[in-house]
Amino acid sequence: MKQLVFITLIMGLLLPIAHSTYAYSDTEPALYNFYDSYMTKGPKGAERYVAKGVKIPKVTEKTRIVGFKGLPAAHKKDTRIMIAYFEDGKIDIDRIAFIWRITFNKKEVTHIEELYNGSEPNIKKEK
Repeated sequence: MKQLVFITLIMGLLLPIAHSTYAYSDTEPALYNFYDSYMTKGPKGAERYVAKGVKIPKVTEKTRIVGFKGLPAAHKKDTRIMIAYFEDGKIDIDRIAFIWRITFNKKEVTHIEELYNGSEPNIKKEK
């Protein structure tokens, strides 16, 4: 019985580690590094994974960003839709910080298009 509890405990501790390492992809290292650096070091730290001339859109709100979701863009191999969420302890629903369309290659992020800015949701973008 003790062995069963011990094995269950070990599996419970190791499973989240295995899951988080699975998120890394050898085919998308620039995108992974960009996401990871943005979360840990902010926009300044993520600049090293962006091609020359590509601007990272500004997030004017000072609320901390707590997570990202990367979704594939329809019919575009090296493009992802990146949705980021603000920390919001008062409401159970996650509040979207921004939505970006990111194009990348193996070495760097080559284009970032801001689709939605949750810091200023009522301001329309000029094209």
